Amino acid sequence: IFKHFRDEMPTFPLQNIQSIDKREILNEEFDKLSDSQLNSIAASLQPPIQIDNRELLIEVLISIHERIQSHLQVISFKTTCSIDYKTIDHQHRI
Repeated sequence: IFKHFRDEMPTFPLQNIQSIDKREILNEEFDKLSDSQLNSIAASLQPPIQIDNRELLIEVLISIHERIQSHLQVISFKTTCSIDYKTIDHQHRI
């Protein structure tokens, strides 16, 4: 579908393949399109969608095209970011 918008999204094909499905990149690229063009992309989806609110339409298109984080990545991130509350509590006592 994006091949139909090469003039409006000239940097999209030049994006790194690993970043092309990231939220920030998709938001920048979809923001360049007119409401009519966004609706053309939405109409090409199965099932097609019709949303009049531009911000909501961009959010829906991003969520459809964004890379989904695997459950293993989510679990790994949560375990590496865990907080040791005992250490924090001990350090902040007066």
